[in-house]
Amino acid sequence: MTSEAPSDFAHSCVPSITSSVRRVALLTTDGVRIQAAYEPGAGLPKGLAVVLAHGFTGALERPALRRAAAAFAQVASVITFSFRGHGGSGGRSTVGDREVLDL
Repeated sequence: MTSEAPSDFAHSCVPSITSSVRRVALLTTDGVRIQAAYEPGAGLPKGLAVVLAHGFTGALERPALRRAAAAFAQVASVITFSFRGHGGSGGRSTVGDREVLDL
């Protein structure tokens, strides 16, 4: 048995939010602060953006969402966010009732 630290496979293969990603806070019409990120796309056409919305219990920082954002950023700009009550967003989850205001 060795005393080596276990490798962190999940962190090694998940893109992090880098300096090219602009972090912003958005405000919904009912006053909830939403954590969001904008990643300029590397591809064309200019002006094309993809909005990625996570599933229930997800968040902007989740590895699967970051991988999807990195893939889409190859062909378009990407906007990701955390629904209310998730990640760094304010408010409480309404299990879909008010989340349409977040999107």
